[in-house]
Amino acid sequence: RPDLADATGYGFELNFAANAERQQLQVWADTDSERLYWLQALQQVVDSIDRKNHERQLYGEVYLDSDERVAYGKKFDKQYVIFQAIAADDKKASMKQAINGFNPADMKEMSEFVIENARISGYGSHLLDLMHELLLVPTNPTLGNV
Repeated sequence: RPDLADATGYGFELNFAANAERQQLQVWADTDSERLYWLQALQQVVDSIDRKNHERQLYGEVYLDSDERVAYGKKFDKQYVIFQAIAADDKKASMKQAINGFNPADMKEMSEFVIENARISGYGSHLLDLMHELLLVPTNPTLGNV
């Protein structure tokens, strides 16, 4: 059974104990949201395995033929797509609630909102440091060309 609690950064490690041997697998994601999607999907798999093991103890071994395996694989893929859609909708709803009705597509409104919230919560100096870092990000492809 993997230990899913050891998640750090945008990656996480799965630790398995198989045949008295400890095995590790590292998984990395591009974003924290993607990492969370994978952790939740893997937790569902672990829970499903636990349920199947319990059912196996109650009812005996159940074998799937190749068509059934393909069907279950397609169901898992479909569930993952649905999960991503639900997560995206939830993120939009949370964002809408957090932004209190202003237009997040308007850079000036968004900047003012971020600056004001950073100031109110005491993170103004951190935001300023971040803005200094952002100045170093090239936004013009010809920047630095002579």
